[in-house]
Amino acid sequence: MSGELQTPLLLVNKIRARAGAQLATSITLDGMLDERARELSWEAWRRNDLIRFGQFETEYPLPNDVLKMDKSTFRRLYPVPTIELRLNSALQQNTGY
Repeated sequence: MSGELQTPLLLVNKIRARAGAQLATSITLDGMLDERARELSWEAWRRNDLIRFGQFETEYPLPNDVLKMDKSTFRRLYPVPTIELRLNSALQQNTGY
């Protein structure tokens, strides 16, 4: 409504300014995903974002982390709950579960 062009960089910098963080001079898709991960960390959108942009199976190693990620692509979908399968015989379990 203000006539302001809503570019990704402008929107990221609005969030950074509100948080008192240093403003960005440029933004990439990876940078945008990282910003969304920080800003929406308690909103449970990270998984959806990574699936949407084809990066769900990308491993993000953390210092001193010895765990390995399951990179199976079937994990993009959740299993159909057992109770739903029992209630509706026309349903089939998602592949891999």
